[in-house]
Amino acid sequence: MCSISVNSGSVRKSIMGRFQENGFFDYMTAFYDCDVVHLGMKSGGMDVLGIWGQKVVFIDSLRSRKVTKARVGAWTTKSPLPVPISEMPTSMGKAIEIARAKNPKSFKTTFSREKDVQAMETLAREQNLDDLFNNEDLGRIASAVSQMFG
Repeated sequence: MCSISVNSGSVRKSIMGRFQENGFFDYMTAFYDCDVVHLGMKSGGMDVLGIWGQKVVFIDSLRSRKVTKARVGAWTTKSPLPVPISEMPTSMGKAIEIARAKNPKSFKTTFSREKDVQAMETLAREQNLDDLFNNEDLGRIASAVSQMFG
């Protein structure tokens, strides 16, 4: 058994939770022939599932950082299947993209400090940003999921 040592109990709990979640899906697909498609964004948590051969549809913005695109493009498997979308589906994601357009060096990680979160919440309110996918992006996502079940 492998043990990961980290300073924060919450980080360790989060890591162990992700391992357990991935293990559950691997078990279900291996022993019960479940047909599962994982759909999500750039947390990095689905990379392992794709490497294990599970079906993963990875949604990311056309304006995402090159490192994120390169990470998904590095796998030579059918999965993860990247689906570029025109804009992030949440008001916070849209606010981050606006901030990154003004300063490409901003937000190397999603958020590092509480004041950054507050600044993005303010920007989202001021710009009246919504929490919706647009219809074209939804169509691309639905098509990719359908393709994975194909």
